[in-house]
Amino acid sequence: MTSSASRGPIVVGLGSSAGGTEAVAALLAALPEDFRAPVVISQHMPCGTAGATLGLAGQGHARKIELAQPRVRLRPGSVYLVRDGQDLCFDDRDPWVRLMPQPFAANAHALPHPNVDVMFTEMARAFGVRACAVVLSGMGDDGLRGAAAIKARGGLVYIQDRGSSAVWGMPARIAERGLADLEGSVEQIATHLGDLDRRRWAVGA
Repeated sequence: MTSSASRGPIVVGLGSSAGGTEAVAALLAALPEDFRAPVVISQHMPCGTAGATLGLAGQGHARKIELAQPRVRLRPGSVYLVRDGQDLCFDDRDPWVRLMPQPFAANAHALPHPNVDVMFTEMARAFGVRACAVVLSGMGDDGLRGAAAIKARGGLVYIQDRGSSAVWGMPARIAERGLADLEGSVEQIATHLGDLDRRRWAVGA
């Protein structure tokens, strides 16, 4: 395991699809002002809607939202959105870890891109116990395999509950497999993330 996988703040990955734009914006707005963990987002929406996500996510807080660019270092308190048609990988050879968005594989046309499973699996590899997967409203089962990978490395998995999800598909698949450490509204998830972030920084991990 690399040092980046065992030391440092948590890294939060948000995965969503149908109904997820509003959920992503609401969760980011509900995070504490002092939240310092970097956040990466993979959402199944075309570029136009991804741009709308950037606008929605900026409502109610001053958190900086930016499109993931190659070789950019993860920075505390920043939020990175993966472009339509790309998948997010990480270069963990650098102590600060760099984002490595890439075009999806030629044999993966049937899958949604950005792909939540790819992002979560990469998070498990690069961050280990520091990885925290959050699956919000969406159709299908993208994120299930990646959530299992994060759990296997000691990370955490949070899912949006049925009552607050526009489409309870992606979170439901994780709940059915018993992989969720928390099932709740986006506000409840944000509260837990804030507590986790503060504890991680308090111990100097």
